[in-house]
Amino acid sequence: MFADPARAKHAFKVAIALVLTFWLALQWEWINPYWAGFAVLFCSLATQGESLNKMMLRILGTIIAVAAALTMMSLFGQDRWYFLAACCAYAAILAYVMTGKRNVYMWQVSFFVVMAIIPSYSSDINHVFQVSMARMQETILGCSLWALIDMLIWPITNLGSLNKTAADLSKAQQKLVRLCGEDTLRADSRSDREAEFGELRTQQVQLVAKLASTLQAAGSESYDVSSRRRGWDRLADGSREFATEIDQWQAGLAELSHIELATVVPDSAEFIAAIEQDL
Repeated sequence: MFADPARAKHAFKVAIALVLTFWLALQWEWINPYWAGFAVLFCSLATQGESLNKMMLRILGTIIAVAAALTMMSLFGQDRWYFLAACCAYAAILAYVMTGKRNVYMWQVSFFVVMAIIPSYSSDINHVFQVSMARMQETILGCSLWALIDMLIWPITNLGSLNKTAADLSKAQQKLVRLCGEDTLRADSRSDREAEFGELRTQQVQLVAKLASTLQAAGSESYDVSSRRRGWDRLADGSREFATEIDQWQAGLAELSHIELATVVPDSAEFIAAIEQDL
């Protein structure tokens, strides 16, 4: 019936989380229960690590937005021009930090949650406070329910994917060293290997990017990964440096086009083999 069982299981978990979220929000008579539903939909990713990472960013972004909205309305709520200037300054700061590489989703949430709270402003500051607290409560409810269901029903972790990516990256680097080593030692084999080198180089770049994204997600779900985060970060940084060095090695082979390096440097084969073995 289902062509992809994994997608069917994920859809089933999302459906259960949505039903429970709306039931609890309506049972407790919270305003705008769909806010909790949005939290489930936006944070229900394929693996536990990715979901936990996005949930933490969404909750933190909501807390920042609630604090910012209440502060601006308390200080400048009686003067529309000061209030407008404060909103513009807040939006400008968030637009700047969103151009960075870390916690971008948190700053995005901080922006659009403030824009959702501000229209609720009226002469009664208590109403604004109630709307702000409801937004934060329902976000936490949706994220918490999805985390619980994702952990109990068919859990999928990122640790296996992280180890596999690291192993694939090591194999790709070994092939690159072997290829460059053969081209270095044998001048007659340097002309027809550019396509193969390009494919391996592209594969390595993709694996390094995948390693970085998987590492961020796996660190949220696994203590083993987070406790060894520096080592994993060194692997990612070292792989980027390796890519630069291997490009320089390949580019320098043109200068050796008429030289048999094995004859000039007798130990070069053993040196290249040692590099490959270390990888």
